[in-house]
Order: sequence, then structure tokens, then C-alpha cells
Amino acid sequence: MEDEQFIRIKEEVLRRIRPPEDEVERVSALADSLITICEECAHELGLCVTCTLVGSVARGTWLKGDHDFDVFILFPPSTSWEELERLGLEIGRRAARKFASLYKGDAKVIERYADHPYIQLVFEDGEVDFVPAYRIDDASCILSAVDRTPHHTRYVLSHIAGREDEVRLLKQFFKAAGIYGSELKRRGYSGYLCELLVIHYGSFLECIRAMASWRRGTVIDIEGHSTKKHDEPLVVVDPVDPKRNVASALSLDNFARSIHRARAFLSSPSPSFFEIEEESLSIDPRRGTGLLALEFPRPELVDDVLYPQIYHAMESVASLLEREGFRVYSKRVGERDGYICMLFELEVWELPPIKKHMGPPVDLREHAERFLARYRDNPRACSEVYIENGRYCVDLRREHQRADALVAARLKECSLGKHLNEVLTGRAVVLFGEDVMRRGRVFRYA
Repeated sequence: MEDEQFIRIKEEVLRRIRPPEDEVERVSALADSLITICEECAHELGLCVTCTLVGSVARGTWLKGDHDFDVFILFPPSTSWEELERLGLEIGRRAARKFASLYKGDAKVIERYADHPYIQLVFEDGEVDFVPAYRIDDASCILSAVDRTPHHTRYVLSHIAGREDEVRLLKQFFKAAGIYGSELKRRGYSGYLCELLVIHYGSFLECIRAMASWRRGTVIDIEGHSTKKHDEPLVVVDPVDPKRNVASALSLDNFARSIHRARAFLSSPSPSFFEIEEESLSIDPRRGTGLLALEFPRPELVDDVLYPQIYHAMESVASLLEREGFRVYSKRVGERDGYICMLFELEVWELPPIKKHMGPPVDLREHAERFLARYRDNPRACSEVYIENGRYCVDLRREHQRADALVAARLKECSLGKHLNEVLTGRAVVLFGEDVMRRGRVFRYA
């Protein structure tokens, strides 16, 4: 049951996020035009394929002003992967160029490669992805990573009628919390997951009420057909594929944030829970921690390729710092104006010129004698070998007393990822202390 306060909030929010009639008509006309053009281009190549619209535009659940188009080009399962990629991209290129030539305004055609290749058209009214895929009858027997998507659209369309606004409310709620989007940069709730939650619970409010009591391992199986055990915090079994968890990309922290946010909303409902704030790229100087940053131009890669490598590289750099005694308090990534910054907040950022190097127990003769031989006249040693707690020890001159000097000297030793290695070792700038704010392009003082 919805009380009067929630109804007022709901109506106020929907006035802001529900597409007006003229937008719905314009988007519908653009969608029809895109499918027609795509079919014409396939026909010109003599190909028997199906062109279909998927995603939130097809399902009528998009948010006002956020209407990207996903056009799938479906090939028979007998098509080889090489042919699907070659011919699918060619249809996409032709369709994108043809649409761009007819469109009154700037339009840009981009070839994208993530887990799956596709053609992207960027224009004033949004973006169009032309995606080659296989036309399959059983979504549990996919041949490529995106083959389930048309089945998702059919399932949602057959169950969502009359609840599109409830989906919009849930999407906006998650957007305002910064946890909307299943891409690897965000690791939040996908649009399809939002639609399934509304289908399962019936409304936005009932979903929020249930969410407030979720626990790790919560399982939602709308069709009651799960055939696989999952370990993620939230399990929403795909209605079109009993083996798949639709919520597999959701991180534990974002799962916890959604529960926290649901409880806060139920405790004190307000339209502010649906208001998106710009992501903070600021730092409070009163924290008194040391700042170390790696800043570099953003490579021309899609987020789902780029950000896993960024997170992997950041962990590797943090491990290097920790191994050498520079304690990492926190780490985060920011992006602004074509630059990316890995920011490390340090508890310890400067160390004394010497460090204690622990050797083996003295009674392990072979290892002990090797240690003695190595450090008895070592030029880095600034003490005699001595015994402490039954082990040989020696004081060594530290190679790098400051965290920034360590990273600048040994960044190449870190695991940086295939695409980031060149840009990080060749174009990254190491910033330290006040320079993170003064010279850096991404983070600012609060």
C-alpha cells in the first residue's frame, strides 16, 4: 500500500524522469528508421538476417533524455564466428553511415571492441550500437556473449506492461546512489536487473521494502528454474537462462549500499533520494594523510576493457607500496577531461634511511650461512649482521625513502595490464603531496 507522502514523492519524481510524449514519439520514429536502414543494408549485401531493437528503448523503460538505441543484427546459428563478425560489422558500418548522412546534425561512427565487436553511432539524440549476434531459440545455449539479449527483451515486454514507471523510479533511485550500471567500472544494477526486480516485487516501493531486509545470498528465481548454485551477494536467476545470475556483476559494497539506501528512504522518504549529485573528485586536506597519484591520458578503450585493467594495476601498485613499508589507507580512481588518476591515500609516505632485513633462524645452518655470506660485506649494509629473536638480521640502506620515488623507479615491475602498460610507463605522471592538487587535472581539495 502506498501512503499519501510516497504518492506525492512518486508523482514529483516521475514528472522529472518520465519521457514526455514528444520524446516518446521522436524516439519511436528514430527506432523504426534505424531498423529499416539496417534491414536495407543487409539486403544490399544479400544477407538473410533479422534486425531487432533491444534494451530500454525497446522495452519502454528508458529515463527522460537517456535513450540510447541497441540494434541487434541476428545471424543464423550456422554462421561462423568470423563471418558473423565480418558481415555484422559491415552491416553496422553501412547502416551507421547511411543514418548519419540522413541525420540533420553531427554524427560520428566508431568501431568498438569489448568482449564482443560492434559499431557505435554517436549523434545529438543519443547513441546507437549495431551489434552482430546469433539468432538462437534457447537462451541457455548461447554462441556469443550477447545472444541472450533479444530473449531478455521479449521476456520483459511480456511481463512489464503497466509498470514501466516503477522501473524508472528504481533506476533513478540507483542512479542517485551511484550504483546504477553493471559495467565493470560501476559494478551496480543493470537496467534488466531493475526490470526483473519490479516484475518480481510488483512495484518500486515493494522492491525497496524487500531490499531493506535483504541478506547476503538472497535468491530471486522468478521462474523457479535455477540449475546452478551462485556465490554472489545477490542472486537473480535469469528467467531465460536457469544457469545465469543477472546480478553477478553487483559488487558486495554496492549490494550493501542499496540496502542502506532502502532503509534510509523508508525511514525518511524524500525526493532527494532520486536526485543525482556529481561524483565527488575532492579530498579533505584536514585528513592529514599523504597523497600519491598516478595520472595519465585516457586510452581509447571502452570502459569494460579499460577499467578492469585500471583496478588490477592499482592493486599491483598498492602491493608494491605495502611491501616496501608505505601503508595504504585507501585508493580510488577518478576521471575528468580526458585524464584518469589513480589516487593512493597513505598512512605512511616517508620512511627512515635504513630498514631492518630479517634473515633465517641461526640454527638453519645452510640458509644462515648463505645470509652471512651475502650481507657480511654488502655495500647496502649499514650494520654488522646481528641476532634478534634467534634470527640473523642486518640493517640496510633503503633505496627509496619516499613513496613517490619508489613508484617512479619501480612502476615497470608492477602488473599493469596489456593496454595500460605503455601509457603508464611512458605517459603517466607521478604526483605527490600538494602536487596532486596543484599540478593534477582530476582531483581537487574539498
